[in-house]
Amino acid sequence: MSSNRRTFVKSLAVASFGGTMTLRQVVAAAAAAGKPPLTNVQFNQRFAAVRGTPQFRQEVAAAKGDLVGFLEKNFYLRPDQIEDIRKLPPSDIAALNAGLDQAAARNLPLRLANRADCGRFGRLHTEVSATAVTIDFLPAVQLPAVQRH
Repeated sequence: MSSNRRTFVKSLAVASFGGTMTLRQVVAAAAAAGKPPLTNVQFNQRFAAVRGTPQFRQEVAAAKGDLVGFLEKNFYLRPDQIEDIRKLPPSDIAALNAGLDQAAARNLPLRLANRADCGRFGRLHTEVSATAVTIDFLPAVQLPAVQRH
C-alpha cells in the first residue's frame, strides 16, 4: 500500500472511532477487554446469531433493562460513547424500548445503523418496520447541508 493511501486509510479509521482514539488503540483496548468494539457489524451479527431463539428475547430484555450495562458487557465502548449513551434523552430511550418490545414480540431483526460513526452520539432514533427494527445513533453535531450553485 502506498504511503498516501496508508495515511488516508488511517485517517478514515481514526475518524470512524471519533478521533478520540486511534484505530490501533481501539483494537488493543477491545482485545484487552476481551470484547469486540461496538460497530454496526458486531452488533448486527450478535443479534442475528440468536434471532428466533429464547436467547434473543433474553438479549433484548437485557438491552432494554440497562442499555449501557448491556453494551458494556458485550462490546468495547470508548469512554465518550458511554458518556453519550448515558446522556440520551428519556424520549429516545422510551422509543428504543418500544422498538425492542416489537423486535421481541415479532421476532424482527435488530439492526444498528450508526450515523454517528464519525463523532459523538447526540440522539438515538429507533424505527420499526414490517421487516426490522433499526437503531441509529445520530451525531451530536448536525452539519449544515451543502448548497450547490
